[in-house]
Amino acid sequence: MWYGRRYATSRDGLHWDKPAFVFHTIRGQPTNIVLPKGGGGVLFDAIEPDLAKRYKALLAEPIKVGGLSGYYSADGLHWHRYGTGKMVEEGSEIAMVMRDPATRAYFGYIRPYPPKHFPKDNSQKRLGAVITSEDFVNWSKMKVVLVPDSIDDAWVSKPEQRTEFYSMNGFAYGDGYVGIVPVFRIEQIVEKVSPTQSRYEGPMEGQLITSRDGLIWSRMENRSPVLPGGAQTGTEFDRSIMDVASSPLVVGDELWLYYTAINTTHGAPVPPKQITIGLATWRLDGFVSLDAGEEPGTIETTLRDPLPSGTNLEINATVRLSPDRGESVGSLAVEVLDEKGQVIPDYHREDCTALRGDTIHYKVRWNDQQTLPSGMPFRLRFVLRHASLFSFTTSENKGSESTE
Repeated sequence: MWYGRRYATSRDGLHWDKPAFVFHTIRGQPTNIVLPKGGGGVLFDAIEPDLAKRYKALLAEPIKVGGLSGYYSADGLHWHRYGTGKMVEEGSEIAMVMRDPATRAYFGYIRPYPPKHFPKDNSQKRLGAVITSEDFVNWSKMKVVLVPDSIDDAWVSKPEQRTEFYSMNGFAYGDGYVGIVPVFRIEQIVEKVSPTQSRYEGPMEGQLITSRDGLIWSRMENRSPVLPGGAQTGTEFDRSIMDVASSPLVVGDELWLYYTAINTTHGAPVPPKQITIGLATWRLDGFVSLDAGEEPGTIETTLRDPLPSGTNLEINATVRLSPDRGESVGSLAVEVLDEKGQVIPDYHREDCTALRGDTIHYKVRWNDQQTLPSGMPFRLRFVLRHASLFSFTTSENKGSESTE
């Protein structure tokens, strides 16, 4: 883990060691500081042929300087700068970097502008922007992709109040891209009572964003936080969610995501501000679900490409249980349709062995049919009652898979 300029290691993701190095000493003592600057992201580039550059970092210059610089490393500890100047002229304070598995291009997610206490327009606020590169050295002009809207600012009642995005984050997941963005509600601009206090006062929470290509991003219709602050959950160390890791870890049937937590709101003078790292966990694919209650719900996919023979369909879902008898009160079944929208024989909902209960890896069956039809375009139709659908996965028996 790289956090700020520091480095830590763990065998289980829960108990962390901070090895001491002499790269950067404090009062002559070794520290776990390894990065030349903070305010950026580290990438392990598994397909980089030059092993000396297997690790890459996109790091922010000081706010008064602006822009981003690039670094590379063979081991994630000893870092070397690309060139002698800034790699990217744009950007302020915070950056994240990933390599797109679809195109192999590098995507940088950055805060485009330095914020102002009393902004005149969006160019003086914390927003989200994207930059791209084919070689990690030459980067495109930034494109602003996340700007607060009237829904974000519906709570505002005073001129200095507004919503901003503290950082921009995104990662490839399944057949798409997901990000958790810290939404910062600035409630007031306060006078500082200590040198380390910020004048921007207000809470932060993590909200979900999604993308088809990692470049154009959308907000959710339901903007409830997927990573709420401690005031909403009853914990004290993470009153505000300041940032999240570059991507989650898949640990068994769970998703683990590390995040930067503050025990106060952003500009609060008391209690003394403490910044720590927390861990949020979800069930696999559990960021969101499509739900049905007493009235059945139907979900139909777009037309999908033909599959090879022997392709399985797995679904990750929950069917409600009766609280007193422990029996299922709902159901979830799947139909397979042809390109004209007609149910393929033997793949009707009545043929499907309906899921009951809670499962992450449920292999769908239709009477004697163990796999999906092959060699033809198709759609899937899910029929739910008192159930939640998190995702579905098509996988060949030999192991390749695609998740949505």
